[in-house]
Amino acid sequence: ATLFARQGARLAQVRLKAGVLHDLQTLSEGGDDALRQLSERLARWIEDMPVTGRVPLLADPRLMQLQPRWNPPIQAGDSVRLFQRPATIQVVGAVAEHCTLPHQPLRSALEYVKDCAATAFADADTVLVIQVDGTVQTLGAAAWNRADPQPVSPGGVVLVPFATKYIRSVDAEFNADLAALIATQAATP
Repeated sequence: ATLFARQGARLAQVRLKAGVLHDLQTLSEGGDDALRQLSERLARWIEDMPVTGRVPLLADPRLMQLQPRWNPPIQAGDSVRLFQRPATIQVVGAVAEHCTLPHQPLRSALEYVKDCAATAFADADTVLVIQVDGTVQTLGAAAWNRADPQPVSPGGVVLVPFATKYIRSVDAEFNADLAALIATQAATP
């Protein structure tokens, strides 16, 4: 896994992290004990996340030659870090506990979700997949909108989003913001 970090991207990520933490604080004040506990657990996890400045790059260098916008010139303060290939994936979000599961090639994101108990606050219609390269995919999870099987790359994260009725009054974009924040992190082994 590769992490390309740009110093100039850090400020936007600090704001994104602060916004997600604020939304979780507001969500925890909703009155329901189970929702408060879930929000506080997620907030503790997010507080421990470093602000990396990560910006996405294409994984294939040949495509970077064809699409210069994905091949940004190096600037002062930029860094590149290489990590060992991870062997796990994570299932996080509106689940009873965050799960770290062994990666299985071609196993669908929806199959990983089945291994982690969703809470009553989970959106039953979608899941978000944050691939190791930082791309975020929204997949239909219900019978009416089920997506084709989508494998998760080693080190990827499957986010079980909150149902709209719980986040509507806080921030309608909360799930997307949380996924964007997770995408700034490096894959863990």
